[in-house]
Amino acid sequence: MENKYVTFIVKGGRENLTAINKDQFHNIKSAKENLVNMLYIEEKFNFIVENFFELEHDLLKVTLNKVYFPSYTVDWSLSVSDIHLINRRLINLLTTTKLYLDQITHDINMINHGIPELTEQIKKQTNYQYDNVLGYRVMEALRNYVQHRGLPVHVLTYNVKGSDENQETEHAIFPMIRLVDLEKDGKFKKAVLNELKQLGDKINIKNYTREYIESLYQIQKFLRDTLNLDVHKWETIINNAFSIHTPIYSDVKMIVIGEQLPNGFITNRLHITLDPIRRRKWLESKNSNLSSISQKIITTDVR
Repeated sequence: MENKYVTFIVKGGRENLTAINKDQFHNIKSAKENLVNMLYIEEKFNFIVENFFELEHDLLKVTLNKVYFPSYTVDWSLSVSDIHLINRRLINLLTTTKLYLDQITHDINMINHGIPELTEQIKKQTNYQYDNVLGYRVMEALRNYVQHRGLPVHVLTYNVKGSDENQETEHAIFPMIRLVDLEKDGKFKKAVLNELKQLGDKINIKNYTREYIESLYQIQKFLRDTLNLDVHKWETIINNAFSIHTPIYSDVKMIVIGEQLPNGFITNRLHITLDPIRRRKWLESKNSNLSSISQKIITTDVR
């Protein structure tokens, strides 16, 4: 006697135990695994975005401290603490970008999609960003420097620009890297260093950080767009699995599928909820406005 495949919901016990065929079972199982892996990729990209946000937030915080609390401009220890704060934020960002870029190929290979050349396409996307975006090249070289040599930010430049007309002043903090320090070290990528030396003796890392985030967003957007039809198909399979139960139970939060043995025992159980789909969509929506952040100016100006 062959095993059967079933679906049911749990409400104290098994409810609405319903037979499904073998293909349905494997399709539902595969769809869940694929969608969970898509969520993992979005979560890793969100790590990058959140670390970038924290870096930007703390740069603003350091600026406000120097504007409103004079001790932050004259106390050497407080100034060093500010530099270390920004270094921590930047190192966190560089670490999560490394995690994302190193693992994205593995994550894609864990997904049962219909695009055999997708990993190669992603590699081409990363190569394109490296070749065409200076900020991408700078941050990749800086990450290698941070991993093996030293801290990224050497000094925070506090800039005040006044207006003679209305006596207003603009205040800003620039996290600066001295190129001479990178050159003395001798391990920073020479090709990138030569590019930067054409622009001056110091660089404001904030500009390149934003370009880097834009590039990573383009890679993530490419993956989303490429797998959009597959994702829709997987979501439809999951929604159809829930629809078996919704005519009887209007609010079904979790279903279970499994293989029923001749003695009635259900093995290979798989619990399925819609939460991973909802969270992935929320993350996609949340992190969907990153294509032109290098052109945005964030200010506390009340005018």
